[in-house]
Amino acid sequence: MIEFNTSNFGLFYDLINFLIIITFIFLIFKKNLINKSGFLILSLFSLTPILGNDVIWDFNVFIDQRKYIITTSIVRENYFTIIREIFEGNWMSVQNRFDIALFGAYQSIGYTSLLIASTPIPFIETVRSLGFFSKFIFVVWLIYLIFHNRKLRKNEKNYYYYLLLLSPSLLIYTSVALKEAYIIVFFHLCMFSILYKKSFLFIISFALLGLLRIELMMLIGIFSAVYIYVFYYFPKEKIPKSTQDLLKFLIVLSILIFSIISINDFSFIKEYFSFFVERVNGMKLGYHTEGDINSELRLYSYNFSIIPFIYDGYYAIMSPTFSKSTNIFLYLLIIENFLIISLFIFYFIVLAKLNFLKSIFYIILFLIFNLSVGILVINDMAIYRYKISMLIPLILIIREEVLNYKNENIIFNKS
Repeated sequence: MIEFNTSNFGLFYDLINFLIIITFIFLIFKKNLINKSGFLILSLFSLTPILGNDVIWDFNVFIDQRKYIITTSIVRENYFTIIREIFEGNWMSVQNRFDIALFGAYQSIGYTSLLIASTPIPFIETVRSLGFFSKFIFVVWLIYLIFHNRKLRKNEKNYYYYLLLLSPSLLIYTSVALKEAYIIVFFHLCMFSILYKKSFLFIISFALLGLLRIELMMLIGIFSAVYIYVFYYFPKEKIPKSTQDLLKFLIVLSILIFSIISINDFSFIKEYFSFFVERVNGMKLGYHTEGDINSELRLYSYNFSIIPFIYDGYYAIMSPTFSKSTNIFLYLLIIENFLIISLFIFYFIVLAKLNFLKSIFYIILFLIFNLSVGILVINDMAIYRYKISMLIPLILIIREEVLNYKNENIIFNKS
């Protein structure tokens, strides 16, 4: 166990962290951005880290917390020196400082820890302290969404955002020392800023997302490039016939490429695919060594078959339904997963009636998000943890699309 103060004095420091969040929420309440119910809901939501590690669940249920607590504590001790070196452009010194300070063990999360350490919450005294860091960034993000919604749709209430806080995943992952809350916030803001053409917000969110999990930048890059090209470059409701023909051609071309690979014709394509398989297998091995993973490691074959990819995509969508995990939250997460899938299908159907091409775009994105996790991660609870940080933002963005097309009452939106 990490040596932190578990006495009542340690609890005192955590209460100070909590009071800072409450003060922020109270100021927002006094500005009339939220009502009394909102103030109470957000206050109770911000309290849950106190009931987290070593209270309701054992610290080792989320073993990855150890590295974030250690690294963030070390960064805080050297914080202003690191910031000065960054402003001086002395990146080599910053990297060397991370290498030395972290004993080479957690080099890959040095900049992630710097981002977490920059959260304006003062104390890291117990295994529960970083939960308040996650709560603060999440509450700030949620209030920003509420403010944006009120500004855009004056007569609409914000019940939907408060109901979002009942999500078991959000309650759990914003109460522990992990980076999922930060990923949810900045992953959403990247898509949100593309949707509402907020260039500066996109640049900041995209850069911060890169500090958290650099591979997510590629997924946001795909979303941004396609969305801007298809829905902004061709702003009309109906895409020109020439573009539709191009899309059909690309689909046919993709099928042909898969067919060519499967019969091992063009050697350069086969060589490229072999390199891809090698990289994916290497990443799978890397994820396999993390945490308590006892399941069978399934590596891809160099003799191409699309079946394993389909299987892993389906497995990711359904995870953690077939899990043998002893995690105390397993059944809650299974129920939540089916609710999320159902909610996505609901919004997909509604959006399809308003803009069919956009609905196709989002369902492809849904599959890509699941597949990107399914082909790399073995542990089903880890799959769920990674995919939920993308799917919750995705559903919020589809909901924004629907509201922008249809100024009517929809699910959880009674004005």
